[in-house]
Amino acid sequence: MKQLLKSSLVRSTGIYTFANLLNAGIPFLLLPYLTNTLTPDDYGLVAMFLVLFNLFMPFVGFSGESAISKRFFTLGKDELKQYNYNVFLLQLISLGPILLVVALFGGMIGEISQFPKIWIYAVILQSFGTKFLEIYFSLLRLKDKPIEFGVLRVGKTIIEIGATFALISVLDYSWEGRVSAQILGTIATSIIVFLLILKSRAFNFSLSKDKIVDALKFGGPLIPHIIGATLITYSDRLFITNMVNLEEMGIYSVGYQVGLIIGLFQNSFNQAWIPWLFGKLKAPTELLKKKIVRFIYAYYFGLLSFLIMLVLLTPLIFAYLIGEEFKDASVFVFWIGLGFAINGMYKMVVSFLFYSENTGLIGMSTLFTAIINVALNYVLIMQYGSIGAAYATALAFFVQFVVIWVVSNRKYPMPWFKFI
Repeated sequence: MKQLLKSSLVRSTGIYTFANLLNAGIPFLLLPYLTNTLTPDDYGLVAMFLVLFNLFMPFVGFSGESAISKRFFTLGKDELKQYNYNVFLLQLISLGPILLVVALFGGMIGEISQFPKIWIYAVILQSFGTKFLEIYFSLLRLKDKPIEFGVLRVGKTIIEIGATFALISVLDYSWEGRVSAQILGTIATSIIVFLLILKSRAFNFSLSKDKIVDALKFGGPLIPHIIGATLITYSDRLFITNMVNLEEMGIYSVGYQVGLIIGLFQNSFNQAWIPWLFGKLKAPTELLKKKIVRFIYAYYFGLLSFLIMLVLLTPLIFAYLIGEEFKDASVFVFWIGLGFAINGMYKMVVSFLFYSENTGLIGMSTLFTAIINVALNYVLIMQYGSIGAAYATALAFFVQFVVIWVVSNRKYPMPWFKFI
């Protein structure tokens, strides 16, 4: 245990956590400003942009970039560079059918989401730019370069925050200012990353059908998993928008954003955990497996302790940071935080399925959970109002965790009950 705590895993996690808390935590950092300058309806549209962004994300590149983490340990240096480039080509190719779907069904999507159709194309641009960045960020994590990762993440954050203030306070934009700032941050960072790719020669600009097919074989089965995970995380806001109203969805989204603090921490840890774990599993021993299990249990305890701290701080957060129109959002924080604590537990066990390349099982399990989540959202919102969506989120994450833990232990057994 002491060796694990003193390893590069903890050092890298600290840097990743700091960078990701700034990047993914921008909505929370901006909560005091946005909840005092935007109406609940406007904030609802900002939240809906995020919902649609995450719904489109699985289809950009068909999740081929997920294969890089696995192939990094099996391909030679030059072959890996070619692989990276062909994953990028796959992302470009995927834009065709996505744009066609929006052209044909954009009106329907806009009606369901209450989001302007023309801005859906901005969602696609943001999705593509983010996926492109993830290729390079994945390589930085795998090469254990947390400082470069942190600089790029923080730089993107600074651009977004500066653009948000400029567009809303100076140019008098409303929700469009916040959305445009996110896109500007992604475009600017993408240009910098592209130049870094050219300088470091991280891409071998050579088309390979085999590499594209391999990325599809690995990432394709993950699409149901990512869609399912997206539905679990974001379908609540679609239900609230249509079953209650956009204003209530804006209020709910503020409470969700505070609860998401737990999600930001566990996601940062997971980004350091995956490359560390995959490296160790190349030559596992029973003793190492027991140490890993003990560390996972300690991490679970830490997540729940962090949740308790957040709940205790929630009254202070809403008293001093959140605008008056959004005060009712505090009731959602515990349930959303609990859901993301459980989701953090799930990520620790699902990593063994990723390593053993049982991505199809991950997809089926997550899609099954998503169906349960959709049903829970409808029933619980109908019964309890918008708080029912928070209940549904926590319950769905719990079901997903239990199902994946059982499946993972069958495909890659670990000493979960014999770790002493």
